[in-house]
Order: sequence, then C-alpha cells, then structure tokens
Amino acid sequence: MLKNIFFMIILIIGIMNTAFASIAKITSCNPCGEAGREYAAKSVFNWNESGIVYVVDLYTREGRKYNVYIDYVIEGPDQFPIHKTNLIPLNPAEQAAFSDIFSLYDSIKLALQNNTYANNGVMSSILQGSVDPFNLGTVQVIYPEITVHDFLSSSQMRNNMFESHIASGVYNITGIANRITDVLTLGALHLKDIKFGYRLEFPDGSSILVYPSLSSKTLHVAENTARDADNNTVPTNRNMITGSYQFSNPESYQSMRQYLETMFGVSVFNNMTCTSYVMICSFSGTTLTCTVPRCAY
Repeated sequence: MLKNIFFMIILIIGIMNTAFASIAKITSCNPCGEAGREYAAKSVFNWNESGIVYVVDLYTREGRKYNVYIDYVIEGPDQFPIHKTNLIPLNPAEQAAFSDIFSLYDSIKLALQNNTYANNGVMSSILQGSVDPFNLGTVQVIYPEITVHDFLSSSQMRNNMFESHIASGVYNITGIANRITDVLTLGALHLKDIKFGYRLEFPDGSSILVYPSLSSKTLHVAENTARDADNNTVPTNRNMITGSYQFSNPESYQSMRQYLETMFGVSVFNNMTCTSYVMICSFSGTTLTCTVPRCAY
C-alpha cells in the first residue's frame, strides 16, 4: 500500500513538472537582428533555467521561436553554465498567433489614437503618437482633475481607464488574447512582456507608464516610471520612499504628502508654510519618517 502511494506521489510530481516545463515564455526586442533576438530569448531565463521562448519583433513584424538550453564552458578544472539557443521553425498555428499579436497591437494603438471621448467618467485625448512601435504613445487625461498620486491610489480609476482606453476600442480582446495564449502555450499573455505600454499624462503634468492587463482588465504600472509634476519619482513601494524630494509649490507637496500618508502610513513632520519645499525621507531602524528641514526658495 505504501509502495503504491509513493509511486502515485512520484507520478503526480512528474506530471506537475512536465506541465510546468511545457509553459513557454514570450518577450520582444528593440529593432534587432538575429543576435539581438537570441539575446532577448536568453534574457527571460535565470542562469539555471531553460525552455521555449517566443520573440516578437514589431519593427519587422516577425516572430521567432527558440529553445533556450544550458551548456557548459570548461576552463581548467571548472565548468561555467551558459545559455545557448536553437531556432525552431514556426508551425502554421504559431504563425497565425503572431499575426494575432500584431493585429492586437494595431488595435490597441488605434483605440488610443481614437480616444477623444468620455467613457466611465474619464475624458482623454491622444497627446502624441510614437514612431517607436514599443511605445504606443502618450495619452493625456483631461478629466477628472487627477494626479499620478490619485491614479496610484485608486484601483477603480485604473479599471475605468482600461475600459475607456482599451476595452471599448478593441473588439473581442479577451478572445484574441486567449487564442494567442493557447496556441503558444504561454499560461498567460502579459502585454508588459512584449512592451505594449503607453504613457499617461495628467492635468498637473505628472505622468506614468502603464501596461494593459488583459486578464484582470486594469492598467498595471511600470516600476520606476511614476513622476509627479516636479519630476520627483513617485514611490510605488515602501522601500522606494527614502531620498530627497523638491516641490515648486504647496499643491505638489501636499499631493505627495497625502499619498505617502494614505498609501504607506508615513508620517510627514512639517510646521512650515512655504512657497516651495524640500522634503527628506529616511529610515530610523524600521520606522520611516519624512521631514521638511527648510523651505526651498
């Protein structure tokens, strides 16, 4: 009996490992030749990982499939692991999936360019397109009068903007994404993996780079891209808060202060009324505080 149970456990683990190993990855490369595509394929894996990866090249509108495997370089008594690649021909279904990816890109970009209407309480307009296919452009949020701090603080706002910018302008987006995912065995299609992102610019001049999330129907934030109206980096996690911030007016300072207090519970100590501010945030042990040691005139 115990022998049978042990055999079943080994069998289940083997099946799980096989299923996990069969999930492919996808990435993209800035205009690149074969060497660049190979490098992009290798870059998605840690040093001890290997597997199948698809590489999207939006400049040439081509797709590649690679098997990335680990080989060893021998130097004297030592061995060092390195990644190598084999190019695998695409079958007709995979070629069709890449056509779906390019069509999805075109549809999203067109939806953004046509976004000059109000939907879900959001009025937006395309500010500028982009020559770079890896940048869908910049969308200016006209209404409501929000800042990047408001956007980061409200999941409902991110959901509404996804609906306004993407879902309303792209027909059958879920069906297209599911078809791509199934054919390429991706597990999930994350548009950030293939750099389908665009910049939001808010009425006060703050901005952020976002990626549409097809599975959760919201906008995901690209790390380290949130900037307030004074070009301060807006933290998206507690460890990013430390450092110095400069604000050109009381409104910008209060917006950041309220954001830090609401999102992270950070105490900001300041008894001064200034026309412009310098704020410094630092840890004392595990306690994070922000102070305004002086006005910045």
